[in-house]
Amino acid sequence: MIKPQLTIQGLSRTKQLWFCFGFLLLLAPAGPAFGKTTFHSMSVKVLDCYDGDTCTIDVRGMPRKFAVLGKGLKVRLLGLDTPEMEGLCRRESDLAKEARSRLLHKIRKGKQIRLKLASFLDVYHRHLGKLYVDGQDIAPYMLRQRHKGYPLAHKKRGKDRHSWCR
Repeated sequence: MIKPQLTIQGLSRTKQLWFCFGFLLLLAPAGPAFGKTTFHSMSVKVLDCYDGDTCTIDVRGMPRKFAVLGKGLKVRLLGLDTPEMEGLCRRESDLAKEARSRLLHKIRKGKQIRLKLASFLDVYHRHLGKLYVDGQDIAPYMLRQRHKGYPLAHKKRGKDRHSWCR
């Protein structure tokens, strides 16, 4: 007995799967590996900031593409490297607290907060994005901030991490 082969429009099952796989690749959003980043802009409420470059955002109304519901989306701000709260030295921890304080102050003074969310995650599975306060990107503001003669932020350059303890 001859078993009928499942075909759609004359293609074998294997060819159909390869065709679907190729089609899905064409539809996939281009991330940094492809040289293009897709951003999705939305109005948000900042719930808190951990340090000067990581905030927790109210994500109500977020596009379903991001598959996150409710509050509490952690977002790493693009273009910034600020000191870590659990730094390698006391100066780094102090600078991190000051960076967090200045970032929250600027956000709370703003009337309109928008987030441009990138279509990919960082190595710690945080969403990446740019935060705008009253239409101005927060990154240049943070790059200008200083505390006791020390900068509170540096431009983020790949995987390099600035040493705050020098």
